[in-house]
Amino acid sequence: MSEMSNITFLLPLYDRSYYTKTWLKHNILPECNYYIADGGMGNENEDLFKNVSLENVTYVRYPKDKTSHDFIKKMHHAANQIKTKYVMVVDNDDFINFDGIIQCINYLEKDSRAVCAGGVLYGFQQSNSTSEGFRYDLPLKATDNYTLHNLSKFKAIVQLFKNYGYLWYSIFRSEEHKKIWEDIKTCNISNLFLIEILHAELAFCYGKYAHVKSNHYIRLKNPITSCATTLSLNDKPHTRKVYNDDEYTSELIHMSKYVANKLNVSLEELLSETMCYYNIQNNKKSPTGVFKIYALLLRLHEIILRKLHVGLSIRQCISYINIICRMRGVLRI
Repeated sequence: MSEMSNITFLLPLYDRSYYTKTWLKHNILPECNYYIADGGMGNENEDLFKNVSLENVTYVRYPKDKTSHDFIKKMHHAANQIKTKYVMVVDNDDFINFDGIIQCINYLEKDSRAVCAGGVLYGFQQSNSTSEGFRYDLPLKATDNYTLHNLSKFKAIVQLFKNYGYLWYSIFRSEEHKKIWEDIKTCNISNLFLIEILHAELAFCYGKYAHVKSNHYIRLKNPITSCATTLSLNDKPHTRKVYNDDEYTSELIHMSKYVANKLNVSLEELLSETMCYYNIQNNKKSPTGVFKIYALLLRLHEIILRKLHVGLSIRQCISYINIICRMRGVLRI
């Protein structure tokens, strides 16, 4: 896997050392490079990495992420430390599928116009634990950005807001990744959900997204704690804030101006497409009976296995996903 020497996995940490222990067991390959940016409030992760002496793993203790601006400073600095051609941001409760990573890198090597690449994201839930480690439910497809394939600039953003899918966990060219975080730092917004949207918009400012028909990343859907979960529990859904939260709306307009200038489109044009996203999110209708039946048939094999409460290891989950992706490739679905 010589391609893997061209990528650095950037892991920003904010405590949760219990996940970091599992992450280290399953995501470290000698061919890859790893940059750990720890902005946690506690020292548990720092103590953990004192026992990690691998040449390809760089651990850096940053000032505490007390605010989103501290997080942005950390990510901006970390992005500028990456020496490899490609970089991917990961979380310590998720898992890397290296087969998909190779396909993403191969695509980027062939298409210089693509600024980032990604595959189908899968998600699973931690079901129980055994003496051999955690066990997980059957993985299900979570996010599929195939509609964004080969799109860039304003056309890509129009499509992005029709069926929103984040690019946060895509494989990026490191030089463009630095530029994106420079822009995020300059834009100076604080809402973490808006930062994620801005990240995707900026990616399209620098090039197109390439979609590969494989899985490169698996997300844990029921973490004990996460920033997104904490924010959601303590506040109303961020998509509703656009209608009655002046601070949120002000930041949205500010970042939209920034992106509109980079795309050379009017603010009105960009906000018109942006509001489509908010309207869709706040007016989702329940699926019709026919659609429900169709969806059930498509996932019948997954539903049956879930009902059997199959507990899989990480390796088994990844093998299962790779088989499903190959079958879908053959069937072209």
